[in-house]
Amino acid sequence: MALVGLDVTYGDAAIGPPRFHRVTVPGGKAADINRKNLSVGSESKAVYLWSKTSKDPKKGREITDIKVLYGKNDVPEGYELLDRDLTLGGDPAVYLALKRGGGEKDPISDIFIVFDKASVPKDEDEDTPWTSVEPSIGGGNDEVHLWIRRKKLVPKPVRRRSRSEIATNTHTHTHMTGRSSELPIFRGEKEGSKKIGSR
Repeated sequence: MALVGLDVTYGDAAIGPPRFHRVTVPGGKAADINRKNLSVGSESKAVYLWSKTSKDPKKGREITDIKVLYGKNDVPEGYELLDRDLTLGGDPAVYLALKRGGGEKDPISDIFIVFDKASVPKDEDEDTPWTSVEPSIGGGNDEVHLWIRRKKLVPKPVRRRSRSEIATNTHTHTHMTGRSSELPIFRGEKEGSKKIGSR
């Protein structure tokens, strides 16, 4: 599984893009990045991060690194800017820069949001430890950190048919049509008719 997309929405009622899931705290509870900025009237100031993963991503689409930027003028070379302020107008404005592919690091497989300098609880998968992304995505007013974990992509195994399966399929096709499977029947062609283009 590899992370292939991130997005940001504003307001409690906002829904993320199709096939994206809200990034939560380790216990599964929704994580409002902008929790200390109170809503004004009926306008919610909540900010949520959404992620999309894929079991078999297209080469180069997997996200291998995330950087937190205060301001969006210094995007590192080789990274793409997620142009959505995580503080919703705070000072400083906070953005994420994403790096895809490259092969230098394994793809990010899991992501959590953690508040107040806590850490992600250890699980049975100790071979792939969690690491914190610095600095805080809550800006200078709150301790809100992304925690990520990386895993190697395991390519899908290519299943090859055995000789017995190939022989069985060939025999079945020949028995039903009276022709070898090596001679395909073209669409619209009848048995005994000429091939397309023949005289």
